[in-house]
Amino acid sequence: SISILQTVRSTWVDILSAKNAGIKSVLLEKDYSFSETSAGKPPKNLKPTISIRDLKRVKSKDFLEKFH
Repeated sequence: SISILQTVRSTWVDILSAKNAGIKSVLLEKDYSFSETSAGKPPKNLKPTISIRDLKRVKSKDFLEKFH
């Protein structure tokens, strides 16, 4: 099984990979999260299952309810 921390990532490429794999995703928001990469520009309307600004949020009840 995939743990929550294995799905916490900081770029749109990671979110797209999770979507393509059919798993939930957690975006650790950074200034560069949706910047163009060597893979190109992020697809329009690409959204993670949940976005967080710091890892402390992973322990919150709201986060756990939304992720599971």
